[in-house]
Amino acid sequence: MKNTTKLIGFAVIATVMVCTMTVVACDDGSNTPKIDDNDLPAASGANDVSGKMYYESINRTAFSATVAGDASGTYTKSLVDNGEYASNDKFTYNNAVIETGKYTWNETAKTITLKPESVVQDISYIWSTSPMATTTVEHELGQLEDIAAVRISFQAMIDELTQGMTQEQIDAMLSAMGFASIAEIVDAYVNENFSILTYSYSFSADNKSLFLEISLPAGKGANELSGNTYYGLTFDNQDDPIQDTNMQYIFTVSGYTSTNTILTESVKKTGTYTWDSTGKKLLSEDPSKNKGVLLKPSTVNDQTREEYYTALTASSGHHFADDDAYKAAQTNNIFNYRWQPYDVAIKTLGWGAYYAQSGTPGP
Repeated sequence: MKNTTKLIGFAVIATVMVCTMTVVACDDGSNTPKIDDNDLPAASGANDVSGKMYYESINRTAFSATVAGDASGTYTKSLVDNGEYASNDKFTYNNAVIETGKYTWNETAKTITLKPESVVQDISYIWSTSPMATTTVEHELGQLEDIAAVRISFQAMIDELTQGMTQEQIDAMLSAMGFASIAEIVDAYVNENFSILTYSYSFSADNKSLFLEISLPAGKGANELSGNTYYGLTFDNQDDPIQDTNMQYIFTVSGYTSTNTILTESVKKTGTYTWDSTGKKLLSEDPSKNKGVLLKPSTVNDQTREEYYTALTASSGHHFADDDAYKAAQTNNIFNYRWQPYDVAIKTLGWGAYYAQSGTPGP
């Protein structure tokens, strides 16, 4: 008999630690290098992102300034500090660092490559805005840890979760999740946290805002999305997963169109995607719930990223450093790539597939 509580407990904790916040995008695993292959590509040409800030939603990544001859720079990803921000109060980013690392650049290719050196695994984040335009930010963060510390802490978590399980039960868990050993699970988790990722960069026409785009890796396994229509995921009164027809995804062999309707307003996105149908994810004991798709928008309501940014008007009383930062944060957020699980059986897409399997209420 399988120890279902242990299996689900592992899936819940692993997923929360890897991908607690929707505003922090998760690596889909396809860009993950070997753990020991952590060398950055050599810097080439002038560093166009030297000293720049990248805003996305309420996150900020600060790139250090470099000078000619530097082999690399450093970067710091931060969340907004805890507190209440009244109208026109500006967000601060002093006490909520969630990742640090090094980066290199390629002026000709217009790319930067980031190598994490320390990350926060455990992130709980809540923010809300009152009718009086006061934004309240509350988060709890774990400690910044390097790759060795992350490996030790995750191994300890697995040791605790598998305590009391027989080897037969552990083998059944590993087989169901698509792994050959506990060591392979630890390697996969460490890789997801310390993946070296390369981004294409560009700037707004006014040269005031930085845009970053990831290159999609090749799909893994069979493409179960092409030629199909999927829907968002919600729950009925018995907490069973059902289709949310307000969110629709239409997939072709190489692209997708999504429509999200809220009351009388709709947001339409078109773009490209990649997938992983192998079922080898740290999400669930059921491999059918471990399949995922990475969506990369190219247009929103028929506007490109630059057109969207140019047409956007900053809200009065916003909390960003200036209107340019506000516009960049909103633009980069709506054009950000999103990795989400999908369920081929009921044709749904979204994190609800994971929550339904774990028995945890949906988001």
